[in-house]
Amino acid sequence: MVEIAARVYRTRRAGERYDTEARSTLRGASQVPLDVLLDQISPSGCHIVTAEDVAVGEWISLGIAGLGRVEALVVRSTRTGYGCAFISHVPPSLLARVGEDTPVVALSDDRPSQVADPDAAVPAVDKLPLRTRFLLIMGFCALAWVAIVASVALIVAI
Repeated sequence: MVEIAARVYRTRRAGERYDTEARSTLRGASQVPLDVLLDQISPSGCHIVTAEDVAVGEWISLGIAGLGRVEALVVRSTRTGYGCAFISHVPPSLLARVGEDTPVVALSDDRPSQVADPDAAVPAVDKLPLRTRFLLIMGFCALAWVAIVASVALIVAI
């Protein structure tokens, strides 16, 4: 009987890794755009191939074709490029679109930097009636004036 020693390694990866050949644009602290190739992606991160120097520990923004703009942290250097961890996990339903021939979200616009799942349900928000909100605002304003008047009266009395 042959015994085989096995070793279990823990991984921080939050999901399955997918091979891809998606063209991407990387912007680091200098905001100079660099063309990179995304060769692997998972919900929690990706591996980019580039000959350019990127510092491990640097916060970057990746414009990924078919997905949009994603913020990431460069966590390791490899022979061919860099391993990056996404700031917010990408929903697996969106990973299938990586590499599609769709425009990348412009990096200079003011849209949120997180990738959102378009199939996710919008949460219901219960608002108080308009009259109640108005009365609450007026009550807090009155309390603020009472505090101001009391402070001035206390200072004058001293």
